[in-house]
Amino acid sequence: LIIGRKVKFKKRRLDINRFVNDSLATIKRMIEEKIVISADLHPNLPAIEADEGQLYQVLLNLVINARDVMKSGGKIVISTGLRDVGGLNKIALKAGKYVYLSVRDTGPGIPEHIKDRIFEPFFTTKPKSKGTGLGLSVVYSIVNEHDGFIEVKTELDKGTEFIVLFPAVNADLDHDGETELCLIKEVDGEGKKVLVAEDEEIIRDLLSICLSEWGFEVLMANNGEEALKIFEKMPDEIDIVILDKVMPQISGLDALKRIKTINPDIKSIICTGYTSPEEVEEIEKVGVSSILKKPFKIEQLKEALIKIV
Repeated sequence: LIIGRKVKFKKRRLDINRFVNDSLATIKRMIEEKIVISADLHPNLPAIEADEGQLYQVLLNLVINARDVMKSGGKIVISTGLRDVGGLNKIALKAGKYVYLSVRDTGPGIPEHIKDRIFEPFFTTKPKSKGTGLGLSVVYSIVNEHDGFIEVKTELDKGTEFIVLFPAVNADLDHDGETELCLIKEVDGEGKKVLVAEDEEIIRDLLSICLSEWGFEVLMANNGEEALKIFEKMPDEIDIVILDKVMPQISGLDALKRIKTINPDIKSIICTGYTSPEEVEEIEKVGVSSILKKPFKIEQLKEALIKIV
């Protein structure tokens, strides 16, 4: 999460249409069949400067938010386009061209009395077990760090649209990321069992989808205590553990310490948003196989697994 702490962004020029197309395959697997998700992408858009991992978090949070409000089904449309913002605009943006990313749903809409509060940290209309209320506040923080802006259009019983604007850049697109992606091998998880402990539902779902797609048998836990109970039942069957470092009840690091007393050779990945030298040293002392800094890209997870499988 980026609420309450400063995050260093790794921005590069990217094509937002390519980004949406690359993200859709994974995102679609997180949406139930009763919801139809589609894309309407404007061709030949200028590049934007963005941290791709953070941009994915923006898109994922907006899509999951749309999914969660449409209990009986509906439609989600992801759109891109170009907008020319004049000097005298109501939203205090610098004049110029902006590339936008829009997520529109056919849900119930946002009631007027809570519309002004939706970007507040910890504000949520969901039950406590279903969300922390940090999704839209994280989106707001990321967009703000990219010198962008979010518009919200909503109508009761018709739906809501979140429109995220990013400053356009005229320079050529940087395709280094695509070249790097092509060099990453496929990970073979066939016949291997992975235990994942993650308290954030969005990340848990994403990990489950990707790991299953790569052939792993996946066991999911909501926290470190659940992970320990699962591991204790089948210590000889689990090949890899992937643990979030910060979780309620028992942290991922404490869970790993106890797991290693049962199987000292277990291969492990710790996911953490904190990577100061002291934090890294603390994690490495436990004998972790790999450390993933949140938010991480799917390719980074894949690379970490290739090294330890």
